[in-house]
Amino acid sequence: VRDVTDLRRAERLRRELTANVSHELRTPLTSIKGFAETLLGGAMADEEACRRFLAIIDSEAARLMKLVDDLMDLSRLESRAVSMDPFPVRLDALVTAALSGMRPQADRHRIALRGTAEPATVQADRDRVLQVLTNLLDNAIKFTPEGGTVEVSVASTPAEAVVTV
Repeated sequence: VRDVTDLRRAERLRRELTANVSHELRTPLTSIKGFAETLLGGAMADEEACRRFLAIIDSEAARLMKLVDDLMDLSRLESRAVSMDPFPVRLDALVTAALSGMRPQADRHRIALRGTAEPATVQADRDRVLQVLTNLLDNAIKFTPEGGTVEVSVASTPAEAVVTV
């Protein structure tokens, strides 16, 4: 007798992931294709519209690249090929860097980004933490209505640091 509960759960999670990834890929691809077709159909004569459409195409392509990078990271995690390189890092500085990197996306959606981070040094892999913070901010921006605010804070004790988005 063998308990297959974990196996079934893993299969269900894989199906859900595949459905979500398919949707996440299709949305920017549909946008890119639509704007490219519009440009090819004659909208290139309108310089302002052309610039706006190209900016959207660029943004959606960046979104696709990020999704592919995330999928590659997930694949490496599953194969245990991701290496962690923990060193003392300033978590507040990483939050500031993530906020700066996501500001253009927030501005495009007319979303205010605010951060309050007390100094906090943690043992962590700088690149992985920055990636996690960027992913959290990306999701927060996606699901915040236009004109809203995304706030990030860092609070720390001698034993732990907590990031809240």
